[in-house]
Amino acid sequence: MTLFKDCARCKHLIKDGNCRGTSEWWTLRELWLCRIQMMFLLANLDAYPQNPYTSGYTEAARTSYRVKANAPFEAEGVLWSEVNYRLDRTGAIGKWLLREVQLGVTLGELAYEPRQALHYMSGWRRKVMTFPAWAYQREHRRKA
Repeated sequence: MTLFKDCARCKHLIKDGNCRGTSEWWTLRELWLCRIQMMFLLANLDAYPQNPYTSGYTEAARTSYRVKANAPFEAEGVLWSEVNYRLDRTGAIGKWLLREVQLGVTLGELAYEPRQALHYMSGWRRKVMTFPAWAYQREHRRKA
């Protein structure tokens, strides 16, 4: 199976082996914050867009009697706070990335520094290192 080359770490595969990074919209459950999805979130930073494929509901109904500890609107708020936190950690280069994404620049057209910020922001968990230290380490690590 081959993955979409710009989204090599995305865990969601569909039956034909393509990454869901080729999709135009994801539910909150499908987000792994890969590079393609992070660009989608940065392009829609004001509010999470409605599902274009249904009648306006953002999640499918489930027949479960479990009591959830979170409110329905809380997942979206946690997602936006995480994206903003990661964007703030990248500093001025993160603002440059945000501007380029909002102007419609694609992943292949990104300049080197904004692409580095996108790599830093992507992933299912936060990076422990600061962005400058991470970028330096990535640039100067020894190749075995």
